[in-house]
Amino acid sequence: MGKKISKATSIIPEEAIKAEIRELPKGDIIKISNKLNKEVFDNEAWAMPIDAFRIIFKAISDVRNKQFQKEDSQLALDFEETFKNDNSTFARFFFSVRDIIKNQRHERIEKALAYLEDYKKGWYELTNSKGEKVKTYVGLISNPQYTEKGKITFLINHYWIKQMLHIQPYNEATYTVIDRFSNNKHILFYLWLLRIDPATGTKVSINTLNQKFGLNYHSKSEMIRSFLMPIKNKLDAYSNVSFNVDKKNDDDNIYISVYNLVPAVNLPEPTKDKLYKKQKRIYIINRHNLAGEYKKRVETAIKYDNSFIVIQAYHQLMKNYRYTKKMKIENIELKELFELWQMEIIRLYNLTEKAKKYPEQYPVI
Repeated sequence: MGKKISKATSIIPEEAIKAEIRELPKGDIIKISNKLNKEVFDNEAWAMPIDAFRIIFKAISDVRNKQFQKEDSQLALDFEETFKNDNSTFARFFFSVRDIIKNQRHERIEKALAYLEDYKKGWYELTNSKGEKVKTYVGLISNPQYTEKGKITFLINHYWIKQMLHIQPYNEATYTVIDRFSNNKHILFYLWLLRIDPATGTKVSINTLNQKFGLNYHSKSEMIRSFLMPIKNKLDAYSNVSFNVDKKNDDDNIYISVYNLVPAVNLPEPTKDKLYKKQKRIYIINRHNLAGEYKKRVETAIKYDNSFIVIQAYHQLMKNYRYTKKMKIENIELKELFELWQMEIIRLYNLTEKAKKYPEQYPVI
């Protein structure tokens, strides 16, 4: 018998529920749209129970096969076809308590679900199938229930579902981080970190950090030692993104620089390979301030199975300039850099067994 979590739960008619989202095995990576990240995980979120964070991440993970970037893609059209209606529509989610809490402590689940039903509760506007503006009053989830056997169900409104699915732009989070962190403020910092551009980093005052994450530190040293460093140590081990800090003495700011990495955890090889390629793409693009066609060429070349030769050629070229010509590779004019890079790719490709059979199939940068 299901157990209602909130006495204030309103009854949503069955015809308003347009999709049922069944649980999937946890993915290694979850894609979080920047809009959802900013709107859900804002300055109010530091008080969110950690199990509520995990419920949100599980929901995002379970819709990963339906996410889209372009509004005119087939998945986007499928979404609109499913949810178009004269009134507010919902998707129903199903998953197990054990995916959130290993020991299935029901009082913690009750607290998390009740929190999410009230969280962000307000009026949200959508356009219905007739082109009319429709406002609906909902929280992040609606009608949460769970059974004695540990099964959870709840509804999510069309407004929030679209933010989960439409991921342009988006950032990737490592699911392992969510499981490893036991402090909700640490998770919230990680989500904020994902939005910082690695090319520029950011600076932030102690007051801003205290306000944003519900803290009460009085000095930069205390903030770094007690809050930032424990987060950094965990991110270095389990995350695809981490950071360095600098407490320059000239002002009240802490300077944060972000870097991408391949986490030292037992992820499947395809996931590690994907993270490695992303790390190298970002590194090269940022190092040379690439834009336009040059940026596109790097993004395309460091994407497929033969990307290793492209990356190896770049690092070999960088080493040659550093030790032979005593200059940094970023000082080379871009046109010349890409010509030399292509020559090095061909040289390394010609050393492979594949080149003997397919001499012209070397990667192109």
